[in-house]
Amino acid sequence: MLQAIKIIIALVLFSIAISSFAESQRFTVVGNGIIFALAEPSGWVMDTDSAHNNNLPVVYYPSGQTWNNAPAVMYANIAINDCHTTFENFISDDLAVFKSNSPKIVIKDGGAMTVDGKRAIIKLFNGDTYGNSEAVAYLDNMDGNFILFTLTSRTQQLFDEAFPVFKELISSFQLVGNSVICNSKLPSFAERVALAKRAEKQKDIGDYLYKEMFPAIGTYIANLMKSCLAKSNASVDKFTIVADVKEPGQFNAIDYQPRTNTASCFSEGLASLNLPDTKLCQCGSIPIVLDMSISP
Repeated sequence: MLQAIKIIIALVLFSIAISSFAESQRFTVVGNGIIFALAEPSGWVMDTDSAHNNNLPVVYYPSGQTWNNAPAVMYANIAINDCHTTFENFISDDLAVFKSNSPKIVIKDGGAMTVDGKRAIIKLFNGDTYGNSEAVAYLDNMDGNFILFTLTSRTQQLFDEAFPVFKELISSFQLVGNSVICNSKLPSFAERVALAKRAEKQKDIGDYLYKEMFPAIGTYIANLMKSCLAKSNASVDKFTIVADVKEPGQFNAIDYQPRTNTASCFSEGLASLNLPDTKLCQCGSIPIVLDMSISP
């Protein structure tokens, strides 16, 4: 006789505090194992679809325009290094690339900021090969990787108009979690669990999990567990699943502990499950943890 199933999904949702933007305008960005929150400036569109098509976590452009035609755009990117490059050397190396690509480029200091307890250095660029005016803010994440914010404009006037918005966007940065410390280190199971638990506290990720994903897969999850428990010598020990929810809506990089036959069966069943599209939230790839408990 099959045992009754009690599935406990340990997810806690609360709203995060923000500074200069309304809470409804704050979104979570996921990239390269790093999760951070950014605001959507008034009059600008936050776009993760166009971002992913360009291998970026997130891009911004003025309302009524598109990523492809906007004369001024902003975007964020993540640089994972090998643990041997200092923040200062990283900036120096990046500036050298700019000069190599555009020998006539003029680079000036754009000031410094403290963001989420981390230092950000801004550099201003004029006279590149394409005639753009650009600003890059280098944020020292202090754990072997750096986050870059870029504003690029076709004219100096548009750049000057957008630069205050650019600085406000940088100021809205808030690190949620990081499972990658330097390029050579893969996150452990415990680190992935911790990252997922921090991610689920973000409003847009929490909304996706509670309002979209779990209601859609509840019946499948229950039937999957019944099927796994019906197997010979099925373990009834509790177990934990970690995974990434990738667009358009599938579990990826599934792992589990302890390594019981029931946990193995359950994780295999998750791999073929179709989930609601993560585009319902602007969060891209979502780390998730499921704590599974079986009671008689």
